[in-house]
Amino acid sequence: MVRRVNIFIYLLIISSGLMGFVLPVQSEWKLRKDKDGIKVYTRESSDGKSIEFKATTSIQQNSDKVLAIINKTEELHKWQTNLEEAKVIKRISSTKWYEYSWIDLPWPFANRDAVMLKEVKKDSNSDVTVSMVSKPSAYPVQEDLIRMNTANGFWKLTKQNSQGVNVTYQFYADPEINMPMWLINMFIVDGPFETLTNLKELVEKP
Repeated sequence: MVRRVNIFIYLLIISSGLMGFVLPVQSEWKLRKDKDGIKVYTRESSDGKSIEFKATTSIQQNSDKVLAIINKTEELHKWQTNLEEAKVIKRISSTKWYEYSWIDLPWPFANRDAVMLKEVKKDSNSDVTVSMVSKPSAYPVQEDLIRMNTANGFWKLTKQNSQGVNVTYQFYADPEINMPMWLINMFIVDGPFETLTNLKELVEKP
């Protein structure tokens, strides 16, 4: 379950406005999956070439514990499906760092990698955002991997009550190649769903 479908978490999606990225006119969000307290929405950009997803859920745990798991770069592969490796390549501060990761794609597609600048910010309401902005030139290009030059997104943790937090996971990336829509649909719906399922299990376990 942990390593099946989240390939396009680093392939297909963009944060909306949080990091200053603005897509052309976008379609309305469409609910694609609603199960076990997790909802996954998708929408197309105006050119019809890229898909954005937004996955949401509620977790009965405080935001600090959820954030601690999201920020453990070297352990992301344990709950983000098909993520083979992630590592910090440069740490600027405790709340800002560069992260390299690569993912396994099914044959006949070549594996992809990405370099992200991650930053944690907390607002006056104690809501937390972890932004992810693509920085492809910050790490050498690797042999046999295709570097994704556009990959942006965010995690947002919104306090629900004294023991709960609402989680939003939104992301976009350009896979650098045309891929069949059936494959895209599998990954942008099932991938985020399984990732949030794994995160909930990890955070809420005794």
